[in-house]
Amino acid sequence: CTCSDCTAPTPESVQSAADAARVFAPLAKLSKDRERFWILLLDVKNRPIKRPILISLGSLTASLVHPREVFRPAVRFGANAIILAHNHPSGDPTPSDEDRALTKRLAEAGDLLGIKVLDHVVIGSHAHWHSFAEAGDPHCYQKRASATTPNARRRAHAQGLARGR
Repeated sequence: CTCSDCTAPTPESVQSAADAARVFAPLAKLSKDRERFWILLLDVKNRPIKRPILISLGSLTASLVHPREVFRPAVRFGANAIILAHNHPSGDPTPSDEDRALTKRLAEAGDLLGIKVLDHVVIGSHAHWHSFAEAGDPHCYQKRASATTPNARRRAHAQGLARGR
């Protein structure tokens, strides 16, 4: 990790949002006074390539994040995918509109580079967290990939019909 306060254990693989939250929660506990934004680089089997990397150190309510800084280490270390994470010092992991817009922007940048954004986890307090992938965010790769299964295609088609499409 590029941050000196990193004590998070790195799992052998990250297969769920809960796994990702376990990686980032110890870092978020050390960041009660300001937002911090990290990434976890993963290989093709979702094994971490490195410990979480601190991308941005923000203020109490915001952290400036640019795709260039997010994807630089991903390209450098040959990541197949990344997981995004940041903390909310307020303790409430509910994502803001800015969090949603950033997730979309980073997923689009990842698509151009061929690096999947598997999830964006917002860490709150007392082991509370929000996973964009688990919430069904269309920009997280896991949810987009699941739409390729026959049952998912049928559900998506049925939902489209129900909405009058």
